[in-house]
Amino acid sequence: MRIRYAGILPLLIASTWFDLTMGQEGIPSSLQGPKIVLSQATDETIRSLPLTKELEEISLDRCAITDESLRILAASSTIKRMRIPRTKVTDRGLAELSKMKQLELLDLTDCLVTSEGIGYLQSLPKLKNLSLSGVGDREVEKIGQLTSLAALSLQNVSATEEGCRALAKLNRLKEFSLIKAASADGALMALAEAKELAKLRIKSTKVRSETWKIVREGFRNVLSLDLGETTTDDQSLEWISQLPKLEELNLLRTPITRAGIQSLTSKGLKKLNVDDCSGVDDSAVDEIAKMKSLEFLHVGKTKITDTGLAKLARLEGLKDLILNDTQVSDEAIRKLQQSLPMVKIKR
Repeated sequence: MRIRYAGILPLLIASTWFDLTMGQEGIPSSLQGPKIVLSQATDETIRSLPLTKELEEISLDRCAITDESLRILAASSTIKRMRIPRTKVTDRGLAELSKMKQLELLDLTDCLVTSEGIGYLQSLPKLKNLSLSGVGDREVEKIGQLTSLAALSLQNVSATEEGCRALAKLNRLKEFSLIKAASADGALMALAEAKELAKLRIKSTKVRSETWKIVREGFRNVLSLDLGETTTDDQSLEWISQLPKLEELNLLRTPITRAGIQSLTSKGLKKLNVDDCSGVDDSAVDEIAKMKSLEFLHVGKTKITDTGLAKLARLEGLKDLILNDTQVSDEAIRKLQQSLPMVKIKR
């Protein structure tokens, strides 16, 4: 049930809205929620917030809070996950957070933090998941010292290939995301020693095909690879096809063609996204139709026609198919649906 009282500072706790303009009285004393999501909150809002023993997660995305709010929240001994992206938090606030030894997840995307603030995070022994943006060589050097990390997300990265070598110390990483960086080559080569890495996302970033040749042996446990809006080409796919455990591959808006897809036919992929790949046509679909293990396929905004669509009837294990903005006809879709009655087709 959702209830919203009149007021300008809404607080969402356990799917119920309360009015914080009333102070403590706006929140039932009996409420024992493990997760709190605030919107339009300020430092004054945080002062009115009861830090219960049940509270484990708090989200303050885009809130008008400052380091003062973090000073208040640092008094909690139970908060394990803190999401404060797009706020005015600075290095001073991170100094306060360094007292929260129980913290496991911290999202600082688009916050005003530097290498100095990241340095304070070394005092968090249980920190496993970190999101940052706007990082250069000095910031990456500090990140490389957070060896307890299991998941790391970096956006708007200006760090050089040389600077990214500091990431080599993060050998416990299981998930890594790099979005909008000048190059992914340095980071990929540094992380090739992260033997537990299972999920890798590189987006809106250049990556040389030669890099995959170098790192393919290191990424032997990668299950999910997202390369959307990168320079990944057919040569890259030849090396990527040698990742032994790969099950999910996203190639959104990449310059791949039939030749590259052909190298993937024996991979045992379960999910493939070639959305908005101009080089994917009916001849490329010939190769996709050989991927008998596919369960999810996105061929939206490609050059697939009725001829190519008919070939997908061979994919008996397919569960989801996306065909938006293609030339396929309603009749061709009807026929495919008859052949594969269990497939959910989205056009």
